[in-house]
Amino acid sequence: MAAGPFTAALLKGDALPDEERDAVAEQVHKYTGLSADYVKAANLRISEIAFVHELLKSHARPSAGSMDVTWPYAGSLQKYADYDPQAAAISAAYTRLFRITITGT
Repeated sequence: MAAGPFTAALLKGDALPDEERDAVAEQVHKYTGLSADYVKAANLRISEIAFVHELLKSHARPSAGSMDVTWPYAGSLQKYADYDPQAAAISAAYTRLFRITITGT
């Protein structure tokens, strides 16, 4: 699909007919689990962070981080996250390790 109808649809941009947009959104839904309505609202362009947030929305709206750490999230179609939940979960340990390595304390 990436080298076929999906790529062709993206290249057509605003000239993409509604019927074709609906068909492509339905295929993206089948492949990803994202709703076709969400895919259309995102103009067929879904960032990685938006994908993981939307995919888990039905599970009490958690957010997924790059290390599968989940956290409540209320965003929608934003392209970039305010933070990655994994950072909140493990940053303190990395900061401490870095401090010990550099200062010995």
